[in-house]
Amino acid sequence: HAQRNLGWLAAPPEPSVSWAELQAWLQHPCFSTSGGRKEAAAMLALAAVERAFFHKAAQLSEPFSVPPSSPDAEALALEVVVDHYRRVAAELQQTPAGQAQLQSGLRSRETLVLWIAFCIQYEAARLCTPELRPYTPALDWKHLDRLVLEDKSAVDAALHVATYLQAYQAKERIGPPVFSLLPGDETFDFAREHARRVHVQKWQAQLEAAKRRAAAHKSEVKLKKVKLRRLDRELDDLKSRLRQTLWKFQESERRLPWSRIVAAETDALRSAYELECRHVRDMEREIEATERPPVPIYQPLPQSDHNAYPILFFLFISPVHRVLSRLSFCAAQAMLPRDNREVLPGQQEPISTRESICYATPTTIWTDYSRRCDPSLSSPDLSKVLLGSSFAVPLDIGPNNVREFYVSNQNDGVWYPDELVPRLFWKGGDFELDELPEDSSGGLFFNPFTRLPAEWLYVDFTERLRPLDAKLNWAIGCGRALPTRGNMPEAFQDVHPVWLPDKSAFLCFGALRAYPNQQARKLCIALAERSLPLREPSVRTLLLSLLYQMGELEPPPIQHTT
Repeated sequence: HAQRNLGWLAAPPEPSVSWAELQAWLQHPCFSTSGGRKEAAAMLALAAVERAFFHKAAQLSEPFSVPPSSPDAEALALEVVVDHYRRVAAELQQTPAGQAQLQSGLRSRETLVLWIAFCIQYEAARLCTPELRPYTPALDWKHLDRLVLEDKSAVDAALHVATYLQAYQAKERIGPPVFSLLPGDETFDFAREHARRVHVQKWQAQLEAAKRRAAAHKSEVKLKKVKLRRLDRELDDLKSRLRQTLWKFQESERRLPWSRIVAAETDALRSAYELECRHVRDMEREIEATERPPVPIYQPLPQSDHNAYPILFFLFISPVHRVLSRLSFCAAQAMLPRDNREVLPGQQEPISTRESICYATPTTIWTDYSRRCDPSLSSPDLSKVLLGSSFAVPLDIGPNNVREFYVSNQNDGVWYPDELVPRLFWKGGDFELDELPEDSSGGLFFNPFTRLPAEWLYVDFTERLRPLDAKLNWAIGCGRALPTRGNMPEAFQDVHPVWLPDKSAFLCFGALRAYPNQQARKLCIALAERSLPLREPSVRTLLLSLLYQMGELEPPPIQHTT
């Protein structure tokens, strides 16, 4: 075993390392090792990334004054580091070394890294984008109270994040949120303002291209109308000749007695009549074909610049805003329970997170529609937060007959997608850890900003007791204690475990995290009276949850102590 674990790992970088340097360090060959050193390498990688993020979180208290020198490159490197960290953390959780740690602590550190990354990226975007400054981050600093953090550096980092977010949400300067699905979100207002500044030339080019397409369509319709007028005259002439031939043919048939000469004349007239009938039918088919309207024009952008600029923003979204929008949704999702049918401590029925957060699949995806209409509307950076619409693109545009064009509408046959009201959609950003698994309930699109019952939000941040003591999970608590929680130790005495010596020990165990949450006082009493068997795993789990969970933050949060 010792030989299997022997070896070396790369020295961790300094906490002040850049994202690009940290990304390069994570690609070191030593991290692709297998065997016993794999767990050690994973823990080293996680610790190094966390140190870098915690170090940069301290800088959030003094917002940057100079924009990043290469904001797009730094945003992309930040995204790669965060994704790599999360994959390594997920792999570590499946190993014995990961299972030996507090699962709620591992989840909390991953969540904290996501929130720090979001704040760093928001600050960078704010400096690069003047239009972003009147708006507010969509994350609520009060949600950090559920994190379970085991060391001071992590707690300090969480408090720095809370301070940073609280500064934006102060009453005197609060603005509408962006890059979220919260009520009152004004992402499209921000996108419009920003696109008006940076995408004016693209809009002008698209406007001219749309006019050319519409003009070409109208020209084709006019040509068809001119042709129809000519064909109508020719058809009238053909029908007139046909009537004359028919009259002559009928007159010839009535001539009696027939002679050989009369019979030959009648056959000639019959042939002439049949030929002219074929000409008329051919002409009618040509007229019918000409009456069909040309292929309709689906314009890729709305006709109104008010509606078009937000679409242009997402079609040509910069890496800075693409990473920011994704981190906003990821950070919000990190607070949600991951298991769809989780059972809350002390309850029997499982909660149904998926049914609460899922919503309808978009009928139209804007990027697909616009690029299908105009392939030039392409960008190497696709937004992970999808821009879609609940409205469908119509299949029939304008009249079915060219003769009816432009009678009441000068845009017949040309459709502008102004009625495709845009909306943000999320299904995990094409990241495997954030996507919902497919099941019979269907929809893969969901809203990570859904307001769920408070006790649901603590599920993944509440440690579970060992399976043998699962009936005591109510004692761990799940979020802020309710007044009814104070009676649970008395009500559940029938599940008194044998490792608690007497009733007073059981009541002490059950009341440590009960209402009114005087945890420090209760812990001091329990230690002074030696009422809890500290060697028992479930007691240690309870104490760790008591000591490490952040708890309610009071403004200003930076003064909060644990």
